[in-house]
Amino acid sequence: TEFEEISAQIRYSIQEELKPGSTVGNVAKDLGLDVGRLADRNLRVVSGTKQELFKVNQRDGVLSVNQRVDREELCAKAVPCVTNLT
Repeated sequence: TEFEEISAQIRYSIQEELKPGSTVGNVAKDLGLDVGRLADRNLRVVSGTKQELFKVNQRDGVLSVNQRVDREELCAKAVPCVTNLT
């Protein structure tokens, strides 16, 4: 099955050190994707870090914290602290 490529920018803000499993947002809903076809699309997030800080649920499109996000470790003293996921 062919899918058209979607390119969009979504911005989410989170508090530092949220517990793993905490919901960040719903990528599928925010992109207007058909939730029933997410697994077929292989929806995923990729960060520029070695750690997988976030994960997306293939069934419902929910983006959640995968492991503790430490601001100092991620951004040092940069303000604001921003990480890009693709």
